[in-house]
Amino acid sequence: MHVWVIKDGEVLPLDPSSSRMRTGMLATELCRRGHTVTWWASTFSHQTKERLFDRDTVVRIDSRLQLRLLHGGIYRRNVSLRRAIHHRIVGRRFARAARSVPRPDVVVAALPTIDLAYHAARYCEASKVPLVVDVRDPWPESLVDKCPPLLQSVARRLLAYEYRRAAAALRGATAIAAITPGCLQWGLDLAGRQRSSADAVFALGAEPIRPVGAPTAAVRDVLTRIRDKVVFIYVGTFGHSYQLGLVADVAEDLDRRGVEEAHFVLAGDGQQLAGLRRRAARLRNLTVTGWLNRTDRGHLLAAASVGLAPLLSVPQALGNKVCEYLAAGLPLLTSLRGETGDLIRSHGVGYLYRAGDVTSLRAAVEAMLSAPTERARMAARSRELFEHRFQACHIYSAYADLVERLGAQVTAVAAAAAS
Repeated sequence: MHVWVIKDGEVLPLDPSSSRMRTGMLATELCRRGHTVTWWASTFSHQTKERLFDRDTVVRIDSRLQLRLLHGGIYRRNVSLRRAIHHRIVGRRFARAARSVPRPDVVVAALPTIDLAYHAARYCEASKVPLVVDVRDPWPESLVDKCPPLLQSVARRLLAYEYRRAAAALRGATAIAAITPGCLQWGLDLAGRQRSSADAVFALGAEPIRPVGAPTAAVRDVLTRIRDKVVFIYVGTFGHSYQLGLVADVAEDLDRRGVEEAHFVLAGDGQQLAGLRRRAARLRNLTVTGWLNRTDRGHLLAAASVGLAPLLSVPQALGNKVCEYLAAGLPLLTSLRGETGDLIRSHGVGYLYRAGDVTSLRAAVEAMLSAPTERARMAARSRELFEHRFQACHIYSAYADLVERLGAQVTAVAAAAAS
């Protein structure tokens, strides 16, 4: 088969040392099975906020995988008008470009972004191509969730057009896939349809964290400084949805009180980087690394003690960070509620604290510091949970099975019509 995967904002396989995320892992599995894959995305890196190319570009990764990157401008803030414009431009450029290339056998389009999923649904309806809409985050509902409660009804009215286009994308899906049962149910409800045998949940999952290769000199220095410490690590983007300043507040309080056993490592890039680096410069127990390649990331996660997910709660979501920390065998410390909170409570793999509450976070950190035996038990339970539920190789094998079934059904119908 020839499969299109459509996802903007994910790490692209332009650098062999980069970490693979959901679309990358699905594409890899489909290629391993002998299919060819075209990955549609943009020429802009959401993670580093850098322009990768200055025009539409096709990149051949290998004989089975190519990238079709659409130029849609840049943005500096994750929540901004410029980002919305970027999404609009990329969606429209996809709608035009898709008509000029050979038709695929199956399309897998992520939601978000709404624009690409919407135009993918229109293309698939017109071209009679089966479509999987993969719900990663319940946009625009998750945007509304971040508004103050008194303003949420106003936000829903302002985003009515986005709700309609997300619903149209989901109604056009041959199958809805989702990262959690909550995300799947949200998608079905918005589409106004019952669950079919093709609709499925595939957790984000992760690959085992095994440090391979030598770390860079900068990370070797970090590893030396955190040796014999209880290391609380955050790995990801430094967008304003993440309450990383709260982590720095706790680090500052512990440093002032002379608590020397804890060290906090924030690894990533984004709007908060400069401010966090200024704070780290005056704190002995806070390190800010900037963006990491896969090798450095693996070494730091292997040296860590606790994984941090200081995020405003998204009830239906269970994100990349949670899966990555489980893959590293780390207890979790997070302000997420919903499905993530349920997972932590039911499996005993970490502690929850109240979002935005420095006292609550500090108490959770101190609980981790004061109970090394329980921390070790949580780590063991994290590894066990990862092995049973979040191994990428099992998840994306099942996901590829679904894609193949949809392609086979189309082939069977075409053969019957021809005969």
